[in-house]
Amino acid sequence: MNRFLFLLFVTHLAITVIAQELQWPPRLPGGNSIDSGTSPKLLQPKPSLRRGVKIAKTAPRIDFLYYPGQNYSGNPWSVWGESLCVGDKYYSAIGDHKAIDGNAFLFVFDSKTKKCGCWLSSARS
Repeated sequence: MNRFLFLLFVTHLAITVIAQELQWPPRLPGGNSIDSGTSPKLLQPKPSLRRGVKIAKTAPRIDFLYYPGQNYSGNPWSVWGESLCVGDKYYSAIGDHKAIDGNAFLFVFDSKTKKCGCWLSSARS
């Protein structure tokens, strides 16, 4: 009986998730294009931190954003984990999973101006 209720719950959950249509482009809460946050909790050491390791005195500011141009389902979109920070600029790439018809984009984010733009694109015009 418990197995039946579990399967019924999972089926209901799957149907609910499938029925929800994703919004493209994705948006941050409140419709903001960028949101920033910081917290002293970012400086709290984990118990596994070795003794003698110095911890920053000021918590970092973290900027959250969705890359522009994600205005269609990417099947899914993915960030490739390779990035580079030079001065105030952060470079990283994303792409969709549409195989031979797919697109890749290289973005640059300026932490001073909080602007993000596409620097290079494989998309056909």
